[in-house]
Amino acid sequence: MTVWRLQTLTGGQGQHNIGQFCLDNSVVAMGWSLESGTRERLLAQYPTPTIDQYKKSLEKDIGTNRLPKNLNNFLDISQDDIVWMRSKGVYYFCRIDENAHWKYDSIKAAYENDACNQWANVKWIQAGDESDIPGAVATAFIRGMVCQRIRKEGIEEFSQNLYNQKEGVYYNVTVGKTQETFYNYLSPSDCEDLLALWLNHKYGYIVVPSTNKQGTELYEFVLIQPKTGGKAFVQVKKGNNNLNKNDYISISTNGEVWLMTTQGKFSGNGNTRIHEINNQELFDFAMDLNSVNYLSEAIKRWVNLIR
Repeated sequence: MTVWRLQTLTGGQGQHNIGQFCLDNSVVAMGWSLESGTRERLLAQYPTPTIDQYKKSLEKDIGTNRLPKNLNNFLDISQDDIVWMRSKGVYYFCRIDENAHWKYDSIKAAYENDACNQWANVKWIQAGDESDIPGAVATAFIRGMVCQRIRKEGIEEFSQNLYNQKEGVYYNVTVGKTQETFYNYLSPSDCEDLLALWLNHKYGYIVVPSTNKQGTELYEFVLIQPKTGGKAFVQVKKGNNNLNKNDYISISTNGEVWLMTTQGKFSGNGNTRIHEINNQELFDFAMDLNSVNYLSEAIKRWVNLIR
C-alpha cells in the first residue's frame, strides 16, 4: 500500500474550496475536470467513463499523450492506500476501501469546484491538528504536487496504526523503532524542543523565550548557562537540509553554537565553538526512561509509540 498527500485549497478570494467539497461529498478530488467541449463529447460517448476513457479525452484536451505526474499519481491510487488531506488547519485521512472507486463526476458543483476527477465513496476520518500527526505528514503539505506520495520511513506504519485505532483493526502493522522513524514523527518545533531539553540535561542551559523570533536567520533561540552566564545559539533543520559551519563563525564570537540537521550534512570547518549535534545521542536521550521528566508531552507521545 501507499500513503498519499492531497493538497487542497480551502477557500478564500478567487479560490475553490476543494477541501470542504471533499469532506461534504466523501470524495478524494482534484482538478483536470476537462474543458467544456471535451467534457461534453466525453459524456456523450461515455456517460460513465472509465479511467482509460477519461485519459484519452484529456490527452486530446491538452494535446499530448504524456499526462502530468501529479494526475498520474492520482489515477494510480489503489485499494487499501491511505490518503491524507488538510482543510482549514485540520488533518483528515481515509482508506481507499472496497467501496471506493474512481469516477468522473459531471455534476455542476463538482465542475464549478474543478473537482470532477474523483475517488468516490470514501470515509474521511479526522486526525486532529498539527500536534496530533507526525512531522513528516505536516511538512509534506509545505510544497510539491497536488497529489504525491509520502515516502518517509514510519509514516505508512503510523497511518495504518491510526486507522486501526479509529476504525478497528484492519492492517497488520508493527510500528518501527528506528532513529529515522523517530525523527520523521517529530515536527520541526519538536526537534527544537528536544535539542533545548538535551542541552539543559547535559550542560545546564536554559532557554531565553524572548529570543525565539522569526527575524533571526542564523539561530532559532538563545540559551544561557546560569553558572557561567555563557550563551548558546541553536540552529535546527529538519529533513535533508545541509548546514555550513562557516556561516555561524560570526555569532560564535558571542557564545557556543549548536547545529542540528535530522537528515542533512555538515560542511565547513567552523571553529571550536561551533558544534555538530549527534542525532544518535539525542535519540538515545529521548528513549532513556530516566529522561521522561525532561521531555515535552509532544515528544513523549512519539517516544511511547516507538519504544
